[in-house]
Amino acid sequence: MNKSEITEIYYFILSLILLFVFILFYGFAFSLQELSLKLSYTKMSNNQSLIYFWLIFMFLITLTRQIKLKFRSYYPNLILIILGLILMFYFNIFSQNTRSYQLTIKEDTMIYKTENFTNGYIAFRFVQLLILVILTLSSINIIRRNKTHST
Repeated sequence: MNKSEITEIYYFILSLILLFVFILFYGFAFSLQELSLKLSYTKMSNNQSLIYFWLIFMFLITLTRQIKLKFRSYYPNLILIILGLILMFYFNIFSQNTRSYQLTIKEDTMIYKTENFTNGYIAFRFVQLLILVILTLSSINIIRRNKTHST
């Protein structure tokens, strides 16, 4: 194993330790299912909420590393892209769950109309936009690195 692979394994283990500490401190008052329901408006099982929070911790740790490295490291960029795509998928589902609908009943028909966007919907879309910017930066730097190594 080279140094970069050992470093990635170290940060992977660090994210699991942070998740475990988070579970210990938060678990005294509530369950992770309740927290994920409050934050995402989606009911999740224990395993799903563990994976969700682990993905967030792993993304934040990798993002802070990449900010320090100015997005120049290849493996963390690749990890950021993968985690960002997964989180974008999660946040897209969560934003759909936070929309508010108005039901209109007319003679023999029911019409669902979107009433408005809630604060949760706007927050999830904003987070998706931030992740999209991070994905763009990471992708550009991976493409630059591949071009410099190929020439």
